[in-house]
Amino acid sequence: MKEYSSYTTADFLNDDLFLFWYYSGEGDYYRKIIADCPDREPYLKEAMERLAALKWEKPVLPPKEVDNACLKLEQAIQNRKMSQRKHRLYKMRWWSASVAAAILILFVSVEVIWKTAPAIDYLTLLQVNDSVLMSGKTQLFVNDQLKKTFESNPDLNYDQMATDVTEGELNKLVVSYGKRARITLCDGTKIWANAGTVLLYPTHFEDKKREIYVDGEIYIDVTPNPEKPFIIKTSDMGIKVLGTSFNVSAYRDDAEKSIVLVTGKVEVAASNGETVRILPNDRFRQSTDKYVVDKVNVEDYVSWKEGRLSFKNTELSGILKQLSRYYNVRIDYDKQQQITCSGKLNLDDTIEQILNTITETAPVIISKENNVYKVTIKKK
Repeated sequence: MKEYSSYTTADFLNDDLFLFWYYSGEGDYYRKIIADCPDREPYLKEAMERLAALKWEKPVLPPKEVDNACLKLEQAIQNRKMSQRKHRLYKMRWWSASVAAAILILFVSVEVIWKTAPAIDYLTLLQVNDSVLMSGKTQLFVNDQLKKTFESNPDLNYDQMATDVTEGELNKLVVSYGKRARITLCDGTKIWANAGTVLLYPTHFEDKKREIYVDGEIYIDVTPNPEKPFIIKTSDMGIKVLGTSFNVSAYRDDAEKSIVLVTGKVEVAASNGETVRILPNDRFRQSTDKYVVDKVNVEDYVSWKEGRLSFKNTELSGILKQLSRYYNVRIDYDKQQQITCSGKLNLDDTIEQILNTITETAPVIISKENNVYKVTIKKK
């Protein structure tokens, strides 16, 4: 059997035997992969989900082209020395023309997958296991393969990455809880990534657009280029800019996503289909299919990149959640207890110093047990 122990989702989508099994329904490909390489099951399932997301008509081909498709598949399998499977190829002669057409299309170019459903593809790639986010290390992946691990907060730039990746490759930066990162893209755009953020970006942008994907929180200073718009996509909204600086908070597990504009102007594609234009000092907030735009003090939303946390009339639960990500610690708090706070915290302090500051200004008691901080309201 061929070596599948290191297969990623992309590898399965380029594997002729996987495509043959998926579209024909014949054989026990799935069972054998799981039996021999159980840790590959998530990648295999993801590949199946991406194929299932495709929506296109299966054309009917004349018998001659059906035979050509079958022959092409047969030759591919022979090249992989999978002789024990050859007898199944003759069954393909009896497939319907529509199924053979599907195989032919996939052989012509598996890139049809990415062109048909790019949003599903990239947003799926943003997902990482909690264990990775809690590792205390920032990791750089190229096409789903780990390339670098950083113990401290990295400051990456295009020249550093260019030595490791080639044109057309996709980079994924995973900033774990307790870490931050800064990256300079190939066009000079600068990004500050907060703790618990996953960022997808290409080494080289396409000719007509610049596009990145984010799960988490970033502050971004976009290099102006009217002929090549900059697009940021999250799980719930899209942002189009020409040249501006702003903060995006779009953690997957947060009920509310927000954009705070510092300079310039941006257009936001809300989840309900509306396009909203926001101006400096505007905050765009979205939860489910509803959104609100209001005026704010931008310092309260971008100070984290300078090592400070500023807040005004902010719920304590939200502050504790930010601290939990920033310091990579667990903080338990009853969200039903509504307390609002105003002030500033120096994020260069330890988590113990930060929590002591909170106990001095808010009616709470903080205890620690088994590396878990517990925050309770003082009884009157």
